[in-house]
Amino acid sequence: MHCSGYQFFLLTLRTGPSLHDSKQAALHLCTAVSDAANERWRFDLVLDLTIRRAVRGDVEQIVRLGNKGGPDNRPRERLPETLPDGYFEAFDRIDRDANQLLMIAEMNGRVIGTFHLTFLTYLAGAGKEDCQVESVHVAAEWRGKGVGKQMMNWVIDAAKRRGCRRVQLTTDKMRHDAHRFYLGLGFAFSHEGAKLSLA
Repeated sequence: MHCSGYQFFLLTLRTGPSLHDSKQAALHLCTAVSDAANERWRFDLVLDLTIRRAVRGDVEQIVRLGNKGGPDNRPRERLPETLPDGYFEAFDRIDRDANQLLMIAEMNGRVIGTFHLTFLTYLAGAGKEDCQVESVHVAAEWRGKGVGKQMMNWVIDAAKRRGCRRVQLTTDKMRHDAHRFYLGLGFAFSHEGAKLSLA
């Protein structure tokens, strides 16, 4: 896949005691905000949102959702009406890999959010895994309604259950709203990242 050449931040979040599910995590975050914000969180928590592992039949919706979320809020590329087989072949490789999880957030049968986890093992940290989360996207009309928070709280809880030492991600330097979102979840701008396009 072609890399755009934008600079990226690397954010990390060290894992701690488990929060059992996304609703508990959301309630935990509510404790430090105003009454008005609490009212909004109560609305968010009644969303009939399902977070589950993607299946092959979700590929079309995942690809088109992600394509809408370019750093400048424009489509990343012009997608054909029928997706090339390469997308489905890539999904099959991801799905077979025990160290990867491609997830979706679903509302009434429609994919409104997605994220991709990769579990990385290094010698550092005595071999404890890092949870890398990328390709985090929420449909435009569902942003600001708690979907992204529920997805990320699911990620954090899954990483804790797996025994990871931290959750990390990259985010484009142009995405200031995303930076505030991740900082609000406890992530820290701990490293500078760089990418080199090979295409």
